[in-house]
Amino acid sequence: MQETKKNKITVIITSYNLENSIAGCLDELLYQTFKDFNILIFDDLSTDNTARIISEYQKKYPEKIKLLSAGKNLGTPARARNYVLNSGAVNARYCIFLDGDDSIEPHFLEQLYLNAVKFDADVVLCSYNRVDGKTGHVYGVEMIDFPHIIEQPAQTAISAFINGSVWNKLFLSERIGETRFPNITVGEDMLFQQRIYQKCNRIVCINQVLIHYKVHKYSVMECTSEKDAKQLVDEFASMSTEAGSNQTADIVELLAFIHAGLSMTIRVNSSNKKESKQYIKSTSRYFNEAYGWFKDNKLFKLKSLRQFGKKGYAVYITKKLYSMGFINLFLLVYKMFTKFTKREIKF
Repeated sequence: MQETKKNKITVIITSYNLENSIAGCLDELLYQTFKDFNILIFDDLSTDNTARIISEYQKKYPEKIKLLSAGKNLGTPARARNYVLNSGAVNARYCIFLDGDDSIEPHFLEQLYLNAVKFDADVVLCSYNRVDGKTGHVYGVEMIDFPHIIEQPAQTAISAFINGSVWNKLFLSERIGETRFPNITVGEDMLFQQRIYQKCNRIVCINQVLIHYKVHKYSVMECTSEKDAKQLVDEFASMSTEAGSNQTADIVELLAFIHAGLSMTIRVNSSNKKESKQYIKSTSRYFNEAYGWFKDNKLFKLKSLRQFGKKGYAVYITKKLYSMGFINLFLLVYKMFTKFTKREIKF
């Protein structure tokens, strides 16, 4: 029996009730300048016409598209992506995870793949912008002006400033191996990729906006609860224990503050002011008891953080305010900044 030809890239898409956007996502993939890829779509038992639309595309492009389903609703992107990774259907050299409502440039896959091959990269990522799903307003451009090549990412602080989402990254499949997304609601992408960085030799960054992330007012990312954020704090506690006492441990501490202390605090505060107070209180206690407010971590020194520009300064200032009990001052300034500039800074 002749072996089926393997593609160079597998594109993994998870979908749930995306009848207004899934066709556009598939069209943009099918019109990519790079052609040597296949698409695995996991539909989490959508209740609208999403599955029917995907089935129509699958019939039209049977060699290109495969639809997967668990036969029950798994409820979260983490479980859905893990289902695909455990299915045995991912057999390409590289893979990428996309959301079914994001928009990509025609040369998105081509640029990621060419850089992966040319520079023997374990992970290739690109710049992106955050766009209002209804109005098209651009809230900000991220991952711009990053170093082109990052060697041994697990040993350098810059890995803590890489955006936490997986949809702008091409992964060497063998580096994923048995690594899976943790079963939490927010921050699972970031934890997944940080564990992969532990196994990587080289990351390549493309200084071009190749993907447009659509922001929706009532998405999980925009409606983060105190309970959701607390799960992330617990995951960082496990990572800290695994890291022990070395340079990697210092980076895990920096990650914990950036994502649990800064990013999640902003999200919870935007969603629920009452829950925000409780989250700040519990997270402050955690940072104090587990890390002693990072006093022995050289990565929190100003001379270390300033190399990361405005985000580095934001980490330095907010850590000071957090430890003194004045984090609400930062939240007020941040709220005013986003209101008047209609721009956001994401970590």
